[in-house]
Amino acid sequence: MPASDPLIALNQFIPWLSAIAVAMGRPAGAAIVLPVFTRAQLGGPIRGAVAFALGLPAMPGIYENLVETPRTMPFLALIGAKELIIGIMIGLLIGLPIWGIQGVGELLDTQRSATQGHAEDPGSGNQDSTMAGFLAMAVIGLFVLSGGLNLLAHSLAVSESVWPPLSLTFKPRAGFGDALLGLLDKLTIVSLTTGAPIMLAMLLCEAAVILLMRAIPKLHLYDLAPTLRNLVFVLIMFGYSVWLVAYMRRALVASHHVVADLQQLLAP
Repeated sequence: MPASDPLIALNQFIPWLSAIAVAMGRPAGAAIVLPVFTRAQLGGPIRGAVAFALGLPAMPGIYENLVETPRTMPFLALIGAKELIIGIMIGLLIGLPIWGIQGVGELLDTQRSATQGHAEDPGSGNQDSTMAGFLAMAVIGLFVLSGGLNLLAHSLAVSESVWPPLSLTFKPRAGFGDALLGLLDKLTIVSLTTGAPIMLAMLLCEAAVILLMRAIPKLHLYDLAPTLRNLVFVLIMFGYSVWLVAYMRRALVASHHVVADLQQLLAP
């Protein structure tokens, strides 16, 4: 009997390990792509701790289900892959407005001819312009302060009722590709509508310089145009940032329906 005690303890411990692994799959998938974790260069241990904390509410139910109906290791591996995929898609949907605002910085720097200074994005490894990096960090801060992590936890909890952790019955809906392209359209719309006022002001500044040069041909203002664009950019950003903060808060959290958007991609 004593020789079998370690085996008995191990058999009782394995369901808990399986429950922890399955429960952490969905939050871990979201943490892999969400800019809150990637842009801030949070390491693997911190992401694992966040995934463990977000997966805690689902662990007891998964454990009881595994004790009542044991699953094989290949089946649990498929479950883990499915959970990871759903988590990645949730992270992509939540991070969409953040990437949209980051795209605004790229557009503004291109418009004002300030693309010389670049920094590497820790999440993707791509080169970002100065304004894109600044707006990305600013919007991540707003995301956290506006309750974005609560949105992540709520979306994960609701998604578990739509797609149960130990069920493989999910599949892409008809028109899955069109829905993904629609997300790209949404990303572009966020970037263009958010940056349109400043871009329009800089275009009007360039138009004024061109008209002035046509009216007074002796003036040579080619070198002055970039300086005027940057001056207009700085002056408008002071007042525009107030509206931008309110807009980003609403776009990030208040009007974000993650599970409803995910249901357009995946069938329960």
